[in-house]
Amino acid sequence: MTDAVGRVEQMQESYDIMCKKIGIQSEKLEKANSSRRGDYRQYYTSPDLIEGVAKYYQRDLDLFHYQFE
Repeated sequence: MTDAVGRVEQMQESYDIMCKKIGIQSEKLEKANSSRRGDYRQYYTSPDLIEGVAKYYQRDLDLFHYQFE
């Protein structure tokens, strides 16, 4: 089990919080493995696909308060 979870979309902030929590100095994170993809919605082309993905990841969506639309 873990007592904290960071968010990719808030990587630096999450990292800073984790470092403080465990008592080490934070550093500036470099960007790695970034992409130039468009909005994720463009990859989901049918209502059935959207519904299937949302159902499969429902626990994550609920846990992290994400909306998949």
